[in-house]
Amino acid sequence: MTKTVRAPAVTAAELDKYVKARPFLKDSGYSVPYAAYGEAHIVQAFDRNNVGISGGINGPTFMKLTDAVMFLAIYTVIGWDWQIVTTNLNFNFMRVPSLGDDIRAEARLLKIGKRLIVSDTYIYGVSQSEPAVHATGTFAIRPLQKKEA
Repeated sequence: MTKTVRAPAVTAAELDKYVKARPFLKDSGYSVPYAAYGEAHIVQAFDRNNVGISGGINGPTFMKLTDAVMFLAIYTVIGWDWQIVTTNLNFNFMRVPSLGDDIRAEARLLKIGKRLIVSDTYIYGVSQSEPAVHATGTFAIRPLQKKEA
């Protein structure tokens, strides 16, 4: 039995352009090297400003990266004409990426419903094979309201 491969509604190149144009993402050092239907990856360039008092990458950096990559994975399924709202994020911090490493986030959608989408993400230091962070998220979706002129 062969599995049907669906084309993404939005490509990696389009997602990369989107990330670089958004005011809250463009200065984050993100690039989008991969996207498929229900999946997206972001690589974040190492930035010493993201190092916390523990000497490793700080939690808010992981949280922003996770939320962003999950949004991008959702766009690969539903396209641009939807409003997406984060309703839940849960994190398991398992190890610290090597200091100086770029970090890679890989998101995939687990459940795509009419109003809710569930996703998980693994984050790695680019030189590491074991994940530093595992996160799950739930997102509410609804069609964008068209504004009348």
